[in-house]
Amino acid sequence: MIRNCRGVTLLELLMTIAIIGVLASLAIPAFDNQLKNSKLRSSANLLLTAYGIARSEAINRGVDTEVTGDSYGWIVATIASVGPPAVAAETLNEFQADNSGITWDPAVLPAVTFLSTGFRPFGGGEQVIELCDERGVGREITITSAGSISVETLPSC
Repeated sequence: MIRNCRGVTLLELLMTIAIIGVLASLAIPAFDNQLKNSKLRSSANLLLTAYGIARSEAINRGVDTEVTGDSYGWIVATIASVGPPAVAAETLNEFQADNSGITWDPAVLPAVTFLSTGFRPFGGGEQVIELCDERGVGREITITSAGSISVETLPSC
C-alpha cells in the first residue's frame, strides 16, 4: 500500500512558528547584552592599545612619547626635545573611539607621558580611567607610575 505524503499541516506549521518566536524572544535580550559587553571591551582595548604603542615606541625610538585625547579619539606622538640630539614631535598613531553609549571618567583623558626607558616621569602618579556604558557596567584602565598598564572589569560605575 502506497501512502500519499502531502507535506506539513497548517497546525504543524503554526506550532513551529510559535516555538521559533518563543526562542527568539529569549535570545534577543541576551544577544543585546552580549553586544554591549563587546563594545565596552573593544573601547577599553583600543585605549589600552594606544598606551601600549606609546610605551613600546618610547623604548624602541629612545624618545619620550605621549598619549593625549578625549572621548572622541587619542593621539600617540613623540615629544619634541631640543637635544642633543634634537627630536621633532611626530604623530605616531591616531585612534578614533566608537563612543556611542560609553562614557569616560575623566571626560578629557589625562596626557600620559612615557620616557625613553618605558617608565613614566618621576612623581607622575597612577592614572585611572573608567569606561562605563548605559547599564552601569564598566572597565577600569590603570597606568602605574612605573608604566605598566592593566584593565579590570567594574561591576558598577
